[in-house]
Amino acid sequence: MYKLIKPVHGVNGSPISIAPGYPDLEDQFNEMGIPFIRAHDLYGPGDIDNGTLDNKDPGSYQLLLMVPEDKKWHGRKVYADLTNKRSIFPNARNGMKNNSFEEAVSQANYEPTDAYFRKIINNERNSNPYLKREVMCRIGRSFLGSANPPENFQIYAMLAAELVKRYSVNYMNIGMKRPVMYYQIWNEPDLGIFFADSDPKVYYKFYGTIAREIKKVAPNVLVGGPSIAAGQGIHSPYGCGFLKACKDNSFPLDFYSWHLYLHDKADPVQVAASARLNRSLLDELGFKHVESYITEWGMTPYTTHETQNKMQSAKNAAFIIQSLIFMVYRDVDKAFYYRADGGTLGIFNDGNRYTYPAQAFYLFNLMFETPYYKSNIDIQFENAKYGYIELEGRSEPNSFPRRRKLLVSTYFLDKDFLKEGYPSKKYKQYYLDTNRDVDNIQDQYSIDKWFGGKNPKNMYSNNIKEDILDDHSPEAVNPEYRRYGFTGHNAIIQDPREPRNVTAYIITEGGQLDNIRPSSVMSENIKKTKVKTDTGIMWKVAVANIQQDSVVLLDVEYS
Repeated sequence: MYKLIKPVHGVNGSPISIAPGYPDLEDQFNEMGIPFIRAHDLYGPGDIDNGTLDNKDPGSYQLLLMVPEDKKWHGRKVYADLTNKRSIFPNARNGMKNNSFEEAVSQANYEPTDAYFRKIINNERNSNPYLKREVMCRIGRSFLGSANPPENFQIYAMLAAELVKRYSVNYMNIGMKRPVMYYQIWNEPDLGIFFADSDPKVYYKFYGTIAREIKKVAPNVLVGGPSIAAGQGIHSPYGCGFLKACKDNSFPLDFYSWHLYLHDKADPVQVAASARLNRSLLDELGFKHVESYITEWGMTPYTTHETQNKMQSAKNAAFIIQSLIFMVYRDVDKAFYYRADGGTLGIFNDGNRYTYPAQAFYLFNLMFETPYYKSNIDIQFENAKYGYIELEGRSEPNSFPRRRKLLVSTYFLDKDFLKEGYPSKKYKQYYLDTNRDVDNIQDQYSIDKWFGGKNPKNMYSNNIKEDILDDHSPEAVNPEYRRYGFTGHNAIIQDPREPRNVTAYIITEGGQLDNIRPSSVMSENIKKTKVKTDTGIMWKVAVANIQQDSVVLLDVEYS
């Protein structure tokens, strides 16, 4: 029985420059065919009430990783001002403290979020022809935007409802051509650095209050959470406990979201195992209608100069493709890689217009031209032991010309890859321009670019308060998976029809990076032969001897 490939190639990050020093990547996002973008860690846009302090060690701040050492201390203020001033409700905390919604919603800075959401959704030039660009709005704050739970859950829910009215009901009034349809409530509440209250019942109440308020405003939008950091911890208070709380209290829940970073055990087999655990949990608890979303995933959450470079390698491209294929086989409904722009852990750098991971997303998107597949998960688990897995797609049976595509990744687990000192190519990275003090940005181009046309001198935040952190970091479950040696692999498609056109692309370290389309496989490395099999005469098309940590897309068109 054939199934349809699901669009699991969503991302975190923005095609619109997130801050001074970072690039616009609209063309690249379109060429990659990115269908879903999670508006999280945009450092202001999409955030309700950031209260970022500027007194921490510089190493704590995202966007300061690549800043020159002598600029980092000053960069703390630029980072905090940018994040705080661009968040939407500058008086949210005072309004909650005074039990006044009118005060909490006053002097709203909608302009930055309007501009980002409008550009992200409207910019579909050369985009995925099979899927429309959509945004998931994360209700909450960007990284370091304060871990204090809101002081008045009902008022915070009413603020969230204001976002829904603006971006899902009256969206055309600000020039958006389609509404925001997905709202995720908070981020990683199982980590004290995001939700400084170790009692999970506090989050349950918080989630339920906001979810109900959102559904009052727009019953058709989808709400979910909790974006649990320990995505394999299904028996935790934020796994099974959260779902039972939703069931017992009839909280609206359209999707259950979880995260998965693997680091030294960066094995895509674990992506498949985690997806199976979460889907099984939902089904067992009677949530078969609730979708399973991985709202953050990647090799590692740990950011250094070295890991930043490694995220842009061909090895990570192969990891991404294997993970996406396993998500398809394991019925993940949506997934959002962290992250696909030039920010921390991002796949773009200042040395190349394109990167190998960007090419990987491009090849995966091409599979939607042949979107029908048969699940053979057991075979792929066995293949993964030898360092490769495959996804074969077919065009609709009655379509002409008929096509078949085979997407292959030969990623092989190397536990030393992410260790400091492991050899890797170094790229020139983007970083925050700490010379652009927010208070001194007065040219119209910059005001339009990063503040949606509103002068930052007229923007402020009364939400700043010292966090009292409660450390309740979860322990992730990371079982070992046995692996055998990799000896090369051949990508093969067999069909009784004679192939009319054959094309193949390859991503491998050292390949060309001047285009989103990877290097073509040399014609002499593509073999077409007629063979006799148990089922009769077949035409075999093969790309031979694919090397380790590579991605190949074999595309065959028949008469």
